[in-house]
Amino acid sequence: MEKSFYLSLKESPEVEFKQASEKLPLNIYETYSAFANTNGGTIYLGIKEIRGGENVIAGVSNPEKLKTDFSNTVANSTKVSADLIREGDITTDTIEGKTILIIRVRKAPISMRPVYLNGNPYESFRRNGIDGDARLSKYAVLSMLNDANKTRYDALPNSSGIRVENLCQETIKKYRLRYQSIFPGVGTDLDDFEFLKRVGAVRSNAEGLFFPTNGCIALFGYAADIRDVFPCYKVDFMDQTSGNERYDYRLDDGDISWSGNLFDFLFAVVAHIAPILPNAFHLNGIVNDGGFEEETALREGVLNAIFNCNFFLPGGIRIIQKGTNITIENTGRMIVDIEQAKIGGDSQPRNEGISILLRAIGLGERSGFGIPSIFGLFEKRNWKEPVLKETFDREEKTVLSMSFGEQSPAIPKQNAIVSLLLEYGMLSSQEIATMLEKSRSTITNELRKLQYEGIVEAIGSRTNGKKYKLK
Repeated sequence: MEKSFYLSLKESPEVEFKQASEKLPLNIYETYSAFANTNGGTIYLGIKEIRGGENVIAGVSNPEKLKTDFSNTVANSTKVSADLIREGDITTDTIEGKTILIIRVRKAPISMRPVYLNGNPYESFRRNGIDGDARLSKYAVLSMLNDANKTRYDALPNSSGIRVENLCQETIKKYRLRYQSIFPGVGTDLDDFEFLKRVGAVRSNAEGLFFPTNGCIALFGYAADIRDVFPCYKVDFMDQTSGNERYDYRLDDGDISWSGNLFDFLFAVVAHIAPILPNAFHLNGIVNDGGFEEETALREGVLNAIFNCNFFLPGGIRIIQKGTNITIENTGRMIVDIEQAKIGGDSQPRNEGISILLRAIGLGERSGFGIPSIFGLFEKRNWKEPVLKETFDREEKTVLSMSFGEQSPAIPKQNAIVSLLLEYGMLSSQEIATMLEKSRSTITNELRKLQYEGIVEAIGSRTNGKKYKLK
């Protein structure tokens, strides 16, 4: 890599500089844990960042010893819980006689998270956009362990003694009406208990007693009962279209004038926003009376938050409307990678029990194609590409931002990519995306076009860190 690359590179959620003349800094393993538990990243040993100026290349004096020490420690399961280092992940670069040791840390698969130190799961870290490496909260550790074990808590019968008669009967009625619209005559002879049992919303516990599942309570219960099974449960919608200091309209789980459950929240939010969307239509009661793709995209965005929200972390689901600009946030990252979510075909909802109940009445794309359908609509309309990202400032969050009707700006991405490759020689798609402040999927598409045109070629494989250079 050219010297200019290291001089201008800045620390970020995926880049960390450390000085290490003769021995490894003690906190390097905290950074390793943090990268592994977040989105992966690169540690540069021998570079000092200068705020507001060019970095200083100090170099390391014994790179082979440092490499061996680091590899041995990471491979020791009593020191680090997961060894993610593969051949080619630790390299060196020499700039004007000074050696930089470069360690690529891969994002840990969900089955290995959290990656922790010294045999203690609570000694786990993640990258924080504010403070660099931050220790995971107790809730975050328990949540990762739950995800790693593939325990679908929402599909388990509740242990709080909540029964079907404690649920919101009006919500159950709406659900059953929608079910009848799809499966006419099926289950009409069943009472609510038997019906919910048939659709998997009521299950037996270890003693053989039947209770609503935790997901059933989140969908059909009252907010107070939902918080008994999901202590951090929260849903909040705010319409801030007029630009008032607070909001024009708000719906949240603390308002006892409505149930506060996920089913009613979904329909209330969509019914409030849909009439002002391009090609808008109105709902006929609770049944979609034809509709257009815009309303479907909105609903898929809300459903994605419901299917993937981690209700064990503070924050829940928060939706902000500013005209046709909609931002949907939910605590917790997606089980699949963001890039895979955009492609589709790999459906791994965190709240699988809830997703099954809603998909039974035609809500939510199957096989993980909800997010691709949103991006596909915006591309077809030539609207500004939605933003789907994960943030880690305090707790993990997934954020989807959609600007319905906003035309996509004409940006000469290819020229910018070529310019970067001319300057730096070889870069990964993530490095290019970071420099151009674009999504990785956008840059990947542009790189494919440049490859097809014979301008750019790829070096290496995806698993070994694919990079691109000019032919």
